Amino acid sequence: MAKIVGKAGKGINKLIRKRKIKILIWAAFFYVGLYFVYKAFLHSLKSSAIIAILGFAVLVRFLYSSVEKETDKIGERIKHARKGKRGEEFIGSILEKLPDNYTVIHDIETPYGNVDHIVVGPTGVFVIETKSHHGRITERNGLLLRNNKPLEKNFVKQVLDNTFYIKEKIKESVGIEAYVKALLVFTNAYVDIKREIANVKIINKSFLLKAIKNSRTSLTDEQINSVEELLLKLKEQST
Repeated sequence: MAKIVGKAGKGINKLIRKRKIKILIWAAFFYVGLYFVYKAFLHSLKSSAIIAILGFAVLVRFLYSSVEKETDKIGERIKHARKGKRGEEFIGSILEKLPDNYTVIHDIETPYGNVDHIVVGPTGVFVIETKSHHGRITERNGLLLRNNKPLEKNFVKQVLDNTFYIKEKIKESVGIEAYVKALLVFTNAYVDIKREIANVKIINKSFLLKAIKNSRTSLTDEQINSVEELLLKLKEQST
C-alpha cells in the first residue's frame, strides 16, 4: 500500500465552507435591505398608503428575487463541489493500492490553484486532476468535449499549469529534471480519447494505476526521497 499524506477531497471542504459563508452574507444583505425598505415604507405611509404598500411589495419582491438568484447559484456550486469531493475521495482510494514504494500527497496549493493528488515513485512524478463529470469525453482539435459540447473550463491548461509549476520547483530545489506527468482523470465519464493533448494523458479512473505503474521513466531512491521531501514542504505551506 502506498504512503498517503493528507486526505483526498479535503481542499474542497474549504471551498464549500467559503460558499456557505457567501450564502450567509447574502441572507444578511436581504434582512438589512428589508429593514431599510420597511423604514421607507413607514415614512411613505404618511403621504400615500396605496403607493407605499405597492412600493413596499415591489421592493421586497425585487430584493427577495435578487438574493434568491444569487443563493441558488451558490447552492448549485456547493452541490457540484460535493460531487467533486466524492470523485477525489474515490481516486484517493484507488491510489492507495499503489505499491509501498510510492507516496501519494493530496491537496497541494500552487499559484495556479489546488492540485488534487501528486504521486511520486520509481516511475516518476504524477500530477493528477480529478473530474467527476458524466457522459462521453472526446476531443476536437485539442478541445475537450462532453457529449459533443465544450467543457465549462480548460482542464488541460489547469493541470498543465500545475504540472509545470511542480516540475520547476523540483528543478530549483532538488536539481534534477524529473519526469512529471500530467494526468486528467474522469471518475464517471467514458473517455474516448486515444492520444495525449499537450502532453496531458486523459483517462478514465480504470486506467489510472496502469498509467502510473507502466511509465517507462525511473527515479532512484535518493531522487524519490528528495522529491518527496520537497512536496511535503509544499503541502505544509498549503495548510
